[in-house]
Amino acid sequence: MPTTVERVAEVWARQADASWSSGSGYLIAPRLLITSTHVLSATGRPEPGAEIKVRTASRTRLWSAACTWSSADPTVDVAVLEITDDDWADPPVAPVRWGRLASRRAEVVCQASGFPEVLAQPDGVRERDQAGGRVNPEAGAKQRRYHLQVLNPPKRRGAGSPWAGMSGAALFADDLLLGVVVADHQGYGGARLLATRAEALFAEPGFLDAITAPAVLEPADLARLFSPPADRRRPRSPAALLRADAEAVRWFTPRDNELARLVGWCSTDEIFDARLVFGAGGLGKTRLARQLVAHLRREGWVTGQVVAENAATLPEEPLSRLRACDRPLLLVVDYAETRPDVVRRLIENVGIDDGGAVRVLMLARSAGQWWQRLTAKSDLMEYALELAELHPLTALPTRTGARETAFREAVVDIAAQLHRVSGLQETRWPDLAAQVAPPDLGGPGYGSLMRLHLSALVGLLQAGPAPAAARSRTPHEKVLMVHENRYWRRTADTVGLAFLSDDTLRNTVTIATLFGASSKSQAVALLSHVLGLRDLGENELLVVHQWLSTLYPSQEGEWGPLEPDRLGEYLVGTHLREWPDLINEPLAAASPTQLHQAFHVLARASGDHPHVGRLLKEQVVGQLARYGPIALQVVIETEQPGYLISALEDGVAGASASDEATLVALAGSFPTGAPALNLLVEPLTRLAISVYGRLTGEGRTNYRPELARAWQNLSDHMREAQRHEEALAARAVALELYRELTGRGSAAAGGAFHAS
Repeated sequence: MPTTVERVAEVWARQADASWSSGSGYLIAPRLLITSTHVLSATGRPEPGAEIKVRTASRTRLWSAACTWSSADPTVDVAVLEITDDDWADPPVAPVRWGRLASRRAEVVCQASGFPEVLAQPDGVRERDQAGGRVNPEAGAKQRRYHLQVLNPPKRRGAGSPWAGMSGAALFADDLLLGVVVADHQGYGGARLLATRAEALFAEPGFLDAITAPAVLEPADLARLFSPPADRRRPRSPAALLRADAEAVRWFTPRDNELARLVGWCSTDEIFDARLVFGAGGLGKTRLARQLVAHLRREGWVTGQVVAENAATLPEEPLSRLRACDRPLLLVVDYAETRPDVVRRLIENVGIDDGGAVRVLMLARSAGQWWQRLTAKSDLMEYALELAELHPLTALPTRTGARETAFREAVVDIAAQLHRVSGLQETRWPDLAAQVAPPDLGGPGYGSLMRLHLSALVGLLQAGPAPAAARSRTPHEKVLMVHENRYWRRTADTVGLAFLSDDTLRNTVTIATLFGASSKSQAVALLSHVLGLRDLGENELLVVHQWLSTLYPSQEGEWGPLEPDRLGEYLVGTHLREWPDLINEPLAAASPTQLHQAFHVLARASGDHPHVGRLLKEQVVGQLARYGPIALQVVIETEQPGYLISALEDGVAGASASDEATLVALAGSFPTGAPALNLLVEPLTRLAISVYGRLTGEGRTNYRPELARAWQNLSDHMREAQRHEEALAARAVALELYRELTGRGSAAAGGAFHAS
């Protein structure tokens, strides 16, 4: 949250001798400001009813205010003001995010904006100044203050401070409010400002009640690594309320046992530990992790959900601070199966055998081959993850009572939020909650927490003033998509895209959900390949890009997918049935990162939409050189590998002698060991045998060791599956290959196998 001009304020207070004192302040929420207590009263105790005036940076008028809280501890020296003037027009500001410095490493870039007297003009009007500099976290810790070493400080003249009037300014690091400036350190000649730390304020009786909005302390020097505690932005569409980070629905208490297990895991004496929580989409993995993060943050842990799409986008500066955290550290990586390189970089930077407690929690759809490859990346990864526990998250209890309770709670909670959605403000949604009847919750589909929330949302929308035409058995996803389509149409019309058809809008959101974009130029390039947008100029494509950014804002890219995942996969599945050629041009133009995301979404969607799997297979078989290595990578990571395995088998079988480079690229993508996911062992190993065999047969003898190892892996798998004849046959082939490599009769070759 930026320190906008409109939030920075002058604060004036009439003293007992009728003179006026002045200082600075900052608007932390509508009508609420924070400042220094001594600005209000030289005694440090503001008098009830004292005359206080406030002027924000961009206005000329002074507004009346009153002190609603001040610290009883004079060393804290902070107060909260409320603007009481009836004519005050609240600027559109969200509550601030509060922070603390979590790392002991020095040199954190910070800034504070205020109105020092040194910048007063002849007419008395003051200019705003920005005091920029660096903070060393350990300096001032005993007094619970931060020391801002100011760059280019004003020169001291006489006995007074050149910073007089700066008291009360908010100190920020990476857009998190760290504290409030209260003094100029006399020993540094105006080059060091002192600020009361936010954690000192949070410990003061009554402070959190005074600021009214829910508040947590986030690790400001690590903030760029993590997603915010909750997305408090106004939801742009009904579907936005289903996102885990919207926190629109209360915690699902039947998961308390799962939460307790994770809390217990964090509480052990181990210095470093890792855990993988895996399960199908919609079971509540992300919600569980967010609940754990909130719990541990209250216990003083440094924690958050890492948002980087890949290792290259991990911000280096906060990454380098992880090893120096002053408290226990929990890092959460969602979609870990698609981001193993992010997990690796984090573990490399936290230090696993020194310092305080470190926990790495990974969330994934499956514990497949990607997990084994991650542990085999290096000696460090093997050591770090060899004892990591795999924690499957199962469906909700089959007893319908628990599901009905969750459904009813979701209806009530979502009804309380729907008025915030654009176009739905006029309806009294809580009054409709009692009209929403639960569906038959006994079916397996309602073992998903997301499914319960989706049903609750659709039930409310259908009880509202503009229900979608639907039969009783129409899928909830289809009904919600009708409401989302209305949202697309309404917002597109308001930004000058009324000329785009509904089909084009749907095409655009489908492609955005599949591919994503990491930069504005990449976004525009992708949109230029969308059916219905191809003939638009760059300016119009930029408008479409901005429309998408408003629809589904993202912390990681230019815009996000339609979420939750199940809804995005439903859109992809249903729309590609009608428009199967829609993905051809975008796939051909996509970057490797975009292809990786698209293949994951297509593979997941194929579970409920087989035609998507067939489309995916056609693409891989038809362009094995381009898509083969990415398909193999996604096979290792996804819980829906079937169509991709089949596509790779057909593609390799149909490859001609001229496709040697393609086979070499595939060969370099295979894991070195047998797959950990039993479903993949035989098909993936046979695929490896096919690729290595083709290359060996075409004179690439350097692939003989890989071919021998693949036959050995197949033999081991057959033996464990009690398929002894097949195991012996595979063993014989492997043994012959090893003998060719090491010399006939080599004991080393024969000793590589277990007895069958």
